[in-house]
Amino acid sequence: MYCGKESGLETGLQWPSGSRGLLSLCVLQPDYTPAAALVVVSAMAQTSTQILSRKLASHDRPETSNTYMASIGFLVASLALPYNWVSPHDAFDAVAIAALGVFGGLGHYCLVRAFELALALFVSPFNYAQIVGAAALGFSFFGQLPDAPTFLGTLVIIGSGMFFFFAPRTISQSSDQ
Repeated sequence: MYCGKESGLETGLQWPSGSRGLLSLCVLQPDYTPAAALVVVSAMAQTSTQILSRKLASHDRPETSNTYMASIGFLVASLALPYNWVSPHDAFDAVAIAALGVFGGLGHYCLVRAFELALALFVSPFNYAQIVGAAALGFSFFGQLPDAPTFLGTLVIIGSGMFFFFAPRTISQSSDQ
């Protein structure tokens, strides 16, 4: 639907199901704060990155796509650089920042390569591993477990994504009968 391809759903449920991000934000942050807008902007940026990655995967090699995305990210992030620059305090900080860049680049390369080899419908559910990873890191570093609203919002996100994964098969099976 977003990448110029139909999802296979002809039921009119794409948009209600696709608005899961906003619904889960309302569940996760029932009392809105200005900082919650950053979550919305971050989600929109990640979604845009994945949509662009999917579109570019059919035209360009993953290396080219990574170069485009890294260049855009560098230019956008550089706008705030003069106002917020803080030098790394020691070698460990510098290595950690460099590792973030390397692993982020490798992760994006793998994402683009996956979009090149498989339909977005099959690749997208693997993004839910990020939720599990974030919960594991939150517990490991901060001793924090997800609370009830976070757990409920996570279920909304995963449930809606699974709907997109299983619904085309269910609809096509019912139309074959």
